[in-house]
Amino acid sequence: MLCMPDNNLQATKSGIPVNWLFKSLMDKGIDLQEIRESLQLNEAEINPSTRILPTLTYNRIFEWAAARTQDPDLGIHIAEKVEPNQFGMLGYLASNAPTVGDLCDIVERYQRVFTPDFSHTFTSTEGVCQCLYEEALLANIDSRQDTDFSFGILITTIRLAAGESWCPLRCDFTYPKPEKLDNLQRLFGSDLHFEQPANKIYFSDEVLSLTMPSGDANLLAILMQQANQLLDQLSSKDLIRHVKFLITTGIGDDSSSAENIAKHLNMSVRTLNRQLKERNINFRELRNGVVINVAKDALINTDSSITDIALMLGYSETSAFDRFFKRLTGQTPLQYRKSAL
Repeated sequence: MLCMPDNNLQATKSGIPVNWLFKSLMDKGIDLQEIRESLQLNEAEINPSTRILPTLTYNRIFEWAAARTQDPDLGIHIAEKVEPNQFGMLGYLASNAPTVGDLCDIVERYQRVFTPDFSHTFTSTEGVCQCLYEEALLANIDSRQDTDFSFGILITTIRLAAGESWCPLRCDFTYPKPEKLDNLQRLFGSDLHFEQPANKIYFSDEVLSLTMPSGDANLLAILMQQANQLLDQLSSKDLIRHVKFLITTGIGDDSSSAENIAKHLNMSVRTLNRQLKERNINFRELRNGVVINVAKDALINTDSSITDIALMLGYSETSAFDRFFKRLTGQTPLQYRKSAL
């Protein structure tokens, strides 16, 4: 399986995107004010513009929410309902994987980039694939909800190829055995082991060759090309390349805003804008350039509909994407696609 070194990546981005968590809690009637008051967080730490949380804060909220909703299986229930597009570029990469094996490669390679405090590592031995899930900052801390959610997302995605009843051969969890196991057994199977040294799931490596029903190999190649070009430049001290990389990883969601990218770079928005100005460019120009490049590649090299491309890039309405594209290129997306044929 593919594996990327962590040293440069962790210095660029930390914490975890939490749009999906906030949306799920709001659907259950829990708003940001209740979270702040219950966990004694201030408005600077959590507010409507918050898209990334420090790992420990994220875990506190997730565990508190399970108690607040009286749902010890909250992580499982959210994993079964969340949509891939709530995870930005990583979600689109994963949802366009041609096979389960490709899915595993993508998760291992790119999760270390987008959420460096967490990782999935896949290994195969004697016909069995093993997935190790690690939470770098949560050792000896109750993190059951995150573990259940992360494995739950992987399993529900594999089920798209393997069938709704598919379960791993075995699952190991570091947390103690819960009182009720029905939801765990429904998703993770019957061979469950608790208070283990590490969080792992095991499944037949025959599953790796199964075809993912929503996979678009052409679109995946474009997305990976964009991500890989910028990933290779991460060790560079070039601010513009760093910003382009972060825009690409957050494409399609709000995490690519100037506010969130400045936070990733441990600077204020004003400082980010000043440093970009010193390099004769501004944030909007950088972001527009990244989005247009991805859009052009998708229009020329895939059969994806313009609506799907617009959604991938964060536009809920095709008309808004059309206006954006025409403003920057002088052509509508359809005109550009036809002219390139």
